[in-house]
Amino acid sequence: KENQFIVQYCVALLKFNNTSVPDHYVIASYGIRDWLEFGVTGRVWDLNDRAHNNTPSGAGHFARVRLLKEENLTPEFSVGAISVQGDPIVRKDTLFAAVSKGLGLRGKNLPLDVRLHAGVRQFWLGSGDKPTRTWFNMTPDAGGSGINDHVAYFGGEMALPKNLYIVSEVSTMPEGAFKTPYSVGAQLRSPDGYGLSLAAIQTGNQVNPGIMIGVGINFN
Repeated sequence: KENQFIVQYCVALLKFNNTSVPDHYVIASYGIRDWLEFGVTGRVWDLNDRAHNNTPSGAGHFARVRLLKEENLTPEFSVGAISVQGDPIVRKDTLFAAVSKGLGLRGKNLPLDVRLHAGVRQFWLGSGDKPTRTWFNMTPDAGGSGINDHVAYFGGEMALPKNLYIVSEVSTMPEGAFKTPYSVGAQLRSPDGYGLSLAAIQTGNQVNPGIMIGVGINFN
């Protein structure tokens, strides 16, 4: 929404080879217009319990443009881009297209509201000495290496009493995954602008799901 400033933080507690790896994210976004959103993002992957005793990190920016506003039978449709640069293991450039539609079941005398989401993500993961791609030209850098892949996803949320929501998402398997990525959890969205999230998350390359904990503040 226009003039809406939101800050979000989450940590994904993942496990690889019986080693816990906390993955920290922070996002700050601002609605320049009702249809245009810009923001910055950062990531720190805590690998101190693994070899090399390091904490790779990265930061970047994102933009989202709403092309269609949800009205009657028309769903909301948005496109956008996210670019995170930094240490090779966390470099990632993403283009996405997303569609969302509320079913409005409360208006049909049912006790629940349901919203469905779907979309596609094209991403480039950098793992060499240089990023595989850059957001602006989307062409390989000399000497770069990494993954160029895309996924489709489908998800939904169900509104319950007391500002509680059940949320979930599942996607196709990207390159390098050996399990289907998914997440399922609960969110508390306070009318005062605060939010809390707790979810189980499978990134696609874990034997067992991890846990995601998040908090968000709307300063509008």
